[in-house]
Amino acid sequence: MFAFLFMNTAFAATVSGGIQVAAFPGALDFASELLTDQTLMIDEPEFSGTDVACYDTVGIRDLNAEVPLDRVELKFNDDTLIVDIHFGEIHGEDMLLFGSDEDLWDVCPSFETTINSLTLYEGRLLAEFAAFNRGGDFELKVIGTPTFTGDIESDIDWIPDDLVLTFVEDSIFETVEEMIVEEVPELVKDLLGNSLYAGEIGNIELDVQLADVQMENSLMIGMDVAAGWNGEGCPVTGVLSEPEGSNPSVQFNASTDSDIGIAVTEYQINRLFFGAWEDGLLCFEAGPLYAAIEAVEALMGDTIPNSGVELSFNRAPQFNIDETGMSMTIDGLHLGVYGEVDGEQKVIVGLDAAVTLDTELQIDHELSSFVFNLTNVDLELNALVADPLINDRQGVSDRLIGFLEGWAMDTLAARIADVPIYGNLFELSGMFLRVDELQAADGAVRIYGSLYDLSDPDVDTVAPDTEATIAKATAKTIRLAWSAEDNSNGPFAYSWRLDSGSWSYWTADAGDSFPTPEPGTHIVEVRARDAWLNTDPSPKAIVFNVPEPKPKKACGCSTGSPSLNWLTWVLGALFVGARRRQD
Repeated sequence: MFAFLFMNTAFAATVSGGIQVAAFPGALDFASELLTDQTLMIDEPEFSGTDVACYDTVGIRDLNAEVPLDRVELKFNDDTLIVDIHFGEIHGEDMLLFGSDEDLWDVCPSFETTINSLTLYEGRLLAEFAAFNRGGDFELKVIGTPTFTGDIESDIDWIPDDLVLTFVEDSIFETVEEMIVEEVPELVKDLLGNSLYAGEIGNIELDVQLADVQMENSLMIGMDVAAGWNGEGCPVTGVLSEPEGSNPSVQFNASTDSDIGIAVTEYQINRLFFGAWEDGLLCFEAGPLYAAIEAVEALMGDTIPNSGVELSFNRAPQFNIDETGMSMTIDGLHLGVYGEVDGEQKVIVGLDAAVTLDTELQIDHELSSFVFNLTNVDLELNALVADPLINDRQGVSDRLIGFLEGWAMDTLAARIADVPIYGNLFELSGMFLRVDELQAADGAVRIYGSLYDLSDPDVDTVAPDTEATIAKATAKTIRLAWSAEDNSNGPFAYSWRLDSGSWSYWTADAGDSFPTPEPGTHIVEVRARDAWLNTDPSPKAIVFNVPEPKPKKACGCSTGSPSLNWLTWVLGALFVGARRRQD
C-alpha cells in the first residue's frame, strides 16, 4: 500500500461546512502515482491558424498523438498547486497539412501534403493551479502561463515555407499544452475533490453540497449534507424543531499518520439525525409499550377497558460532542396511557420527559462501518398528569420512569445503537479511502483515513459467496445460521430479509432469529458483504413451509413431541432451499 506521510498542523487550512475534507501532501503523492504512466490521446478533426507566411489559412486535419505521462509531480505551494509533468515520447502519424490563400497578388498556391509522423521528445509541462468554489462545484483553475518545452521531429512530404513548419511544431506544442491544462486538473479533482453526491445508502438518503474550498499547503473542501430516512417509520408533522449544534472550522492536529483528514461537526450530525427523525426514524411498534399499561393497572388494581398507549418525540435527537465523547438528548418525549373510565375514553396518565443517552461513535472494522453505541441512559421527568382515580401518583411516576429507562436502553437502543450509519470505505475514480481512526473534539469528530488504488494487493473487488441454513425452529422463533467464502479471509457482515421485505441491518454475528411467520410457504434470504463492501449479488434463498397447528385431542392424551412436526418442515426446508440469482 502507498506509504503514509506524517501530517503536520501547519499543513491544514480551514474551511466552513458540516463535513470538512483535507487532502495532505501524502494524498498528492498518491494522486501523482495514479496519474503517472497514464496515456492521453489527442484527436482533433481539424486545427488551423490564419496569416501563416503568405497563406490566409494553414491547418492540420486528423491531428492525432499519443501523450504518455511519464512522471507526474504534484505539490502545494502555499495557496496554489504546482503540476509538473514529464512526458514520454509523444507520437502522431498520418495527418494532412493544408494551406490556402485567396489573395491573387501573392504567389502562394494552395497546397495539401501528408504529415507521415510527428515525434516530440523530452516534453515537460509546468503549470500552477488555484482551487475555487464555482457555482457549488470544486474547480482547479490555471494561474499565469504554463510553460511547455521539448524537442520535435517531423516527417512531412513537402513544406512550402519554413514558417509553415514552425506553425506545425507550435501547433503540436499548443495542443498538447491545452489538453494537459484541461485534463490534468479534472483528473486531480476526481481523485481528491469530487465533493458532490446524491443517493441512498441503506435507509438513509443523502444530498451533499459543496460549501467551501481553500488551499494552504493542503487542499480543504467543506461540504454540507442533508439526510432523510427511507425506512419504515412515522413522519413527524406540525412540530417546531430545527437542527442545532456547534459548526466550527476544524484544525487537524499531528496526532496520527494519514493521507486524508475528515471532520464532521456537531451541527452536521444533528442535521443528519434531524432529517431522519423528521421522516420517521424514531417510530416503534406499540407492542413493548403496553408494559406501561400494565404498570398503571397494577396501581389501580384493575384492568383498563379499551386501553392504549402512545409515545411521541416532539423534538429531534440532539448530539453534543466534546473531547470526552458524545451524548444524545431527546427532549420532548411524551408517553400517554389512555383507556375507558365510566364509559368515557380518557387520558389516564400523561408523562413528559427528557432522555439523555451517552453514546459512542466508533468504527466497526468487522462491519466496515461507522456505528453508534449507547452506553448509559438518564431520564428527567418534566411533567406528570394522572387521572384522579389514581391515588398513588408517586408510585405511577416511579414505575413509569423505570419503564421508560428500561425501554430506552432496550427498544430505543435496538433502533439507534449498533446501526451502521455509513460504510467506512469510499470508492471514487478507481481509488479507495478507508477510515481508520476517530477522534472526538469540541464540536466535531476528526476522522483519519488511508488511500488505496486498484493495483494495491490489499484491495479486494470480488464479492463473497453466502451460505445459510435454518439452524433451529420452534413454534415461536426461527434461528438462522450463516457463513461466507471469499478470496480473502474476511471479516464478513451479513444481512437478511423475509418474504422480500426490507433487508436487516448488517451484523457480524454468525446468525439471527426472527418470529415464526404465519402458516404457509415463506422465503428467507441472506447476503454477505466483505470488508471492501463487496456484496453477494445472489443472496442465499431458503424456502420453507410453516404448517397449520394440529388440533389437540379431546382426551388430553399426548400427541407426541411437538418439536417433531417442526423438525420435519425444517428438514424439508433444507432440501427446498435454493440459491436464487438476483440483480
